[in-house]
Amino acid sequence: MSVCAIVSRSILFQMLTLFYERCSKYYGALGGQGNYGCASEEEKKLTMTLFLSIFDSLSEMEYDPELFGKALPCLTAIACALPPDYAKSGHSDDYLYAKSVAQSGADVGPYTPNPINTDA
Repeated sequence: MSVCAIVSRSILFQMLTLFYERCSKYYGALGGQGNYGCASEEEKKLTMTLFLSIFDSLSEMEYDPELFGKALPCLTAIACALPPDYAKSGHSDDYLYAKSVAQSGADVGPYTPNPINTDA
């Protein structure tokens, strides 16, 4: 990875962190942030999409201490800015049930408990 790429990622994460730390009342508080009001549902949805995109990208990468050192405070700031009970609408757990019946052996879901024999 080039030095420019590392520096640009670092600056990006720092800017996002500062923004969401500063605007946390705008996103999370009921009354909003003074004259600015509060975030619309679309803004919250985009913020959650940003969080999920960063999180998913990091989960697929090999561990890099410098990158994760900048990304984790950013993820924390984004998560703290959103209301604690916020859930992105339209995002469901359907991917958990997307296995084919032939692959999983059952059409119940991701986990099917099997009883054990205790007669011994």
